[in-house]
Amino acid sequence: MQRFCIGLLFILMLVMSAESATLSGRLTSSAYSWQAREAGGSDVRHLRLYQVAMLNMSQMGNQPLSLHTHLQFSGDLLDEVNGREHYRVYSAYAKWAQKGVDVRFGRQRIYGGVGFGTIDGGRAAVQATDWLQLIGYAGMLTPLVPDDGIGTWDEGHLWGGQVMVDVRETYLTMSYAERSREPLAYLGAGRYSQVSINQDGTQFRRLGFDARHDWEKASLYGRVDLDADAWSVQEFEVTGEAQVSDAIGLAAEFEHRKPTLYLNSILSVFEVQDNQEVEVRATYKVNDQAKVLLRGTRSFFDGDSAWHLGAGLIWRQAYLGYARRVGYGGDNNSFTASVQHPVNEQWTVHADGSVASYRLYDTQVTQDRAWTGSAGARYQVKKTLSLDVEAQVLNNAFYNRDARIFVRGSFWFFKR
Repeated sequence: MQRFCIGLLFILMLVMSAESATLSGRLTSSAYSWQAREAGGSDVRHLRLYQVAMLNMSQMGNQPLSLHTHLQFSGDLLDEVNGREHYRVYSAYAKWAQKGVDVRFGRQRIYGGVGFGTIDGGRAAVQATDWLQLIGYAGMLTPLVPDDGIGTWDEGHLWGGQVMVDVRETYLTMSYAERSREPLAYLGAGRYSQVSINQDGTQFRRLGFDARHDWEKASLYGRVDLDADAWSVQEFEVTGEAQVSDAIGLAAEFEHRKPTLYLNSILSVFEVQDNQEVEVRATYKVNDQAKVLLRGTRSFFDGDSAWHLGAGLIWRQAYLGYARRVGYGGDNNSFTASVQHPVNEQWTVHADGSVASYRLYDTQVTQDRAWTGSAGARYQVKKTLSLDVEAQVLNNAFYNRDARIFVRGSFWFFKR
């Protein structure tokens, strides 16, 4: 079925190209090479190839109709798994847009407030007035295994909608979503929990509210997501930002989270605890080429807490940063550096690296160390064609050596 949809879309493109139409897109070819040591001690080499195609056709037959696709094909030349197809359709949909109405049908990604996921279905947006927009969507969730084509409504689905209001620099949004995916069947009670899992496919039903107001040099944002079954708060967030002066910017954020455990998950038999997080950020503009970044975060868990501290310096196209984590979740110190330098109009080189010392448990006496690095270059052959190459290295407690090469070519095209 999936092949049929891909083929049908390309046939439509070819047929409609006889009329007045605009064809644009991007073709990206990539190669990723590395060597891994298996559990048995033998080395396995990999050379994985990727081909990405993003194709768009618009103004078809002088109609407000367009077609959009995002496809990926991949394979490993040195260690391929026989009998397995490697292709993925990220999106393949038709779009009709005119006079404030936007209708899409096909495979598409949904970002609709509390609703999220990739569906095979439809989405409609209506700009009712200058200050009111209505959005609705419904479709089958794409299968967890990409090669399985198109699923059914009972196997998994997502539907919901949004209402968005914009009045005098105040933006209000209300959204609702129901997401369901058929769970794997459990034939007996759990070995340790002695609990038998027998739930339907519903993962969640959520109701969300968002609000944002902008002033000349400040903004305030708030969000609350509700579990529409238990009528409890799933997430709550408040963020404020202010440009105190030309050089100083401040931001503060508070977030309350209840860990998301889908209702049809085996993990739903366990108790979970809410957690909170408070963060303060500051930026100081030294001059037009340099900026200092500071961040402090305190996370609160059930009977425990953790600190996240960070500082960074941006100078032209270079960055130097330090991060410190201590408390629940381990102990970590890390330094990061990156730089990007345009040699001329065609060549750009870049490099980055990090070194860290960390301890995962309080009982761990010594700290482990890890370092990573990469260096590469981009050659802009012309405005529509670019070539990239990058070398990557890694060393930590689990990998004594890990070296990789990444090569990519990307071509943009436009044709009437």
